[in-house]
Amino acid sequence: MDMAIKYSSHPYYLMLPDMLQAWEEAARSIQDRELVLAELEKFEQAASDPNRLFSLEPQAYAQRQREARTRNRLRSELAQYDSELYVILTHIREAFNDTVTFKGRPYLEKMEWDTVEMLYWLQQERRAGAMNRALQKGSHRWKLPPLS
Repeated sequence: MDMAIKYSSHPYYLMLPDMLQAWEEAARSIQDRELVLAELEKFEQAASDPNRLFSLEPQAYAQRQREARTRNRLRSELAQYDSELYVILTHIREAFNDTVTFKGRPYLEKMEWDTVEMLYWLQQERRAGAMNRALQKGSHRWKLPPLS
């Protein structure tokens, strides 16, 4: 509603076509970046589990190498979107004095913390799962894996 009021006023209505183009470009890039981020999260659900490092299977080393290649590819894609979005979102902020948000959070800020927050919450899910398994076994002592 605020944007409709802003861009219908005299000094801004001439900027409307440029603003729409910039916002549409930002929206497309954000959607594509979020898809890559979701793919990275799905991958990291298994690949960031520290318990996999204790595997004695003969193929474990080859599996770690495949994980590293996949992680590098996904992070490279994410970095490309980050640099592209940084330019687009900075242009929107400087040219139109608008801040692009995602779920109420400035997207430039969100980009900085996405992977760290994702890995944190994946680890928290693992810890909760370990606690549930301990409770189901009837253990009264909770021994959770370390945070690191």
